[in-house]
Amino acid sequence: MKKSMIALSAIFVLVSQASYAAAQPDKVQTTKKATSLQKSDQDRHQAPTRKDVPAKDEIKLITEFKTKVDPAYAKKIQSAASYVEKVIIPNMVKNIGNPKKVKQTKIVIEQEHWDTPEKEAEAFDGGVTFFYSGTKNYVENQFRNVIIHEMHHILTADKHSLPDNLVSPWPHWLVEGLADYEMLNYAKQYGGEIFKALPTKKEIAHNPIDNSYLSGYQYAVPFIQYLEEKSPGTIRFFYNMKSGDDFQKKFKQRFKQDPTSIWFKEFLGQKENIVFEEKGKATTETKKVEQEIRRMIQQYLPTYIKMKNISAPFYLKTIFQRTSQEVTFQIITSDIIQEKQFKYSDLDKWLSDKIVKTETGQEVKVEDFLLNNLYISDDE
Repeated sequence: MKKSMIALSAIFVLVSQASYAAAQPDKVQTTKKATSLQKSDQDRHQAPTRKDVPAKDEIKLITEFKTKVDPAYAKKIQSAASYVEKVIIPNMVKNIGNPKKVKQTKIVIEQEHWDTPEKEAEAFDGGVTFFYSGTKNYVENQFRNVIIHEMHHILTADKHSLPDNLVSPWPHWLVEGLADYEMLNYAKQYGGEIFKALPTKKEIAHNPIDNSYLSGYQYAVPFIQYLEEKSPGTIRFFYNMKSGDDFQKKFKQRFKQDPTSIWFKEFLGQKENIVFEEKGKATTETKKVEQEIRRMIQQYLPTYIKMKNISAPFYLKTIFQRTSQEVTFQIITSDIIQEKQFKYSDLDKWLSDKIVKTETGQEVKVEDFLLNNLYISDDE
């Protein structure tokens, strides 16, 4: 039983669409003081005065209401659009370019998303759509945040919206992470950063699976900051990527290692480790399973890693969730970050039989079955 899986090797192709929630229920509690971003970035994003901005840097934002909204709501979103158009966008264009020569962008307000009523906004086909049902309680600064985030997608669409059979230069975490990174820099000009707090290193290290940089958005921002500090000019390096560039190859050429290795070993300061965590009251049955799982991991895992040539970083956290009668495995390698679960009842049977009968009818040693399941992604 799996809870989630992320494979770094997967090619991410975004078709000019990215959903975003400026006030989404973050795993990290929103505070009134988000983690500070680099001062150099703040200086880089200071908005120029209106008279200094050439007309070629302008993009018109046009609001279009396709549903009835409260007058106060209409006033807030129109004011936010006007602010972003006049103060933020000219600076965005100067910093990141406008390769598709966008002249205007529609901001459409609809009642709700056809499939996800709680969705708040998305960028699609060169425009931005807000869903009234999910944003009717927004304040103006939240609208500004979302518009900036989505306009970043529109201005960088050449980096993540490509024809078939071409490699997308930017993976998902960078698409969403850079949009939040830039938005948070601009948001400091008007106090909008309080609506998206960044996870701390301590919080990420405590739960590296849920807080992985691969989740994108605010979870990738601290890592992007770290990469820029480690190698100044990294953000410009990302923006300079071309259609068809292989992100992993380019990244390794610059940093001499993969993103996850840097994130795990350097950013988080973690070493190769095996962790066990117990939750709930133990019983005779759970103790039996847990004892065998511990023995199996400690005895067979080092040999398995060497045999499979699994490179560092390596992290395996085994959580014995006795109340729900499940054992959860959290795994991080250079190309896999995922979480998998097995029921105590299944594990007990497999351990007793010493073999597992697969769906194809093949009988496999229980230790081989578990270790292979932990380290083989759905794409293999």
